[in-house]
Parts: sequence; structure tokens; C-alpha cells
Amino acid sequence: MELSTNNYKGKPKGSTNNKNLKWKITIFDKDTNTYREGKFTTISALNESMNLKLNADYVKRIMTHYRADEKMRNGENSFLARWGHIKIEKIFEKISNEIEEKKPVGRPDTKLTENIKEYTKEYNKQYRQSEKGIKINKIAQWKYIGIKYEDFDELYTRYICSTNCEDCGIDFSNIKRSNGYKCLDYDQETGLVRNIVCMSCNKGRK
Repeated sequence: MELSTNNYKGKPKGSTNNKNLKWKITIFDKDTNTYREGKFTTISALNESMNLKLNADYVKRIMTHYRADEKMRNGENSFLARWGHIKIEKIFEKISNEIEEKKPVGRPDTKLTENIKEYTKEYNKQYRQSEKGIKINKIAQWKYIGIKYEDFDELYTRYICSTNCEDCGIDFSNIKRSNGYKCLDYDQETGLVRNIVCMSCNKGRK
């Protein structure tokens, strides 16, 4: 089938990018005395595979059974002098190996969704309670309130290894006293770290 783009916007007529087989051909080869069949997406693909030279006019004549036409039958060089039988049909058949799997339609499985949410919630909880999770969360808090430091990993190591207030000397392990809570003291204007003190000493500073 010849492609034509005259007065046509978009893709050339006869071109295709879909996943349908459009043409079915049955042909009798006089040289081998056998029938051949095939299904193709375009006439050009049909010609290439079957070693034919069909155009739009021939296809129309074959499909409408105008086999007595002079161009088709008469003469040694006519089309049907080479092919004793030829049949072309217009079909619409999906190409099986190119069919895309359809996504399931409708609402997702509620039970499965709840299980995923529950698992994610439990995983996040365990991660926050892990050593790595506690460290990342603490450093994120420091950055959020405006603390500035070159190496936060070093600062965190210093923080967790500190056992006593650097101001009053109270033991941080005495959790019964509220002022035993460990704090990272910093300048709220510049964000620079001062030292690690207890809650009581931190409240007395500006």
C-alpha cells in the first residue's frame, strides 16, 4: 500500500503503531505448488515477507474479486500469471506477544493495604529506636534549631560520651532529677556550640 501525505495532517496514511494484525493473505505459489499464509500489520510488511509488489489498486481489486481485469489476468506478465490464487482479508487481531498486562481496576485490597501500613509503622518505630535512628534524629533536631558545626558526627560522639555537666559537674546518669537532663548549649544568635550542660545550667544561660 503506497503511503500518501497529500492534504493529510499527522501520520502518513497506511502507517501504524498499534498492536493489531490488520491483513491476512493466502497465496498459491505455482513454482513450489504450495499454499502460503501470513498475517501482517501493513501491506509493506506483507510485500516484504511474501516477496510481492502489491499497491493500493491491486489490494482493492483482489479484495473485491475483480480477477477478470486485464491488468490482473491477461498476458504472460500479468499478476495472476505468477500467482494462481491469492486472497487478502482485512482483520483486526491482537499480537499476543505485545499485549500489555492491564492494571487491576477498582479499589486496592483494604486488608493488604492495612498490613503494609502496619508493617511500615512498626519498621519506622524500630528504626527510630535504633542507635542509627536516634543519632540521625538528634542531629536533625540540632540543625532545625539553628546549631552550626563543621562535623555533626564528631559533635554527636562528644555529646553521647559526656557523663557530667561541664558547668556544675552533675552526673547525667541521675535521671531522677529533672536538672540531670543533658543539653547541648549554643549561642542562639550565632548558632555556635558552647558546651554540654545539664538542664538547670542551660536554663540559667541566655
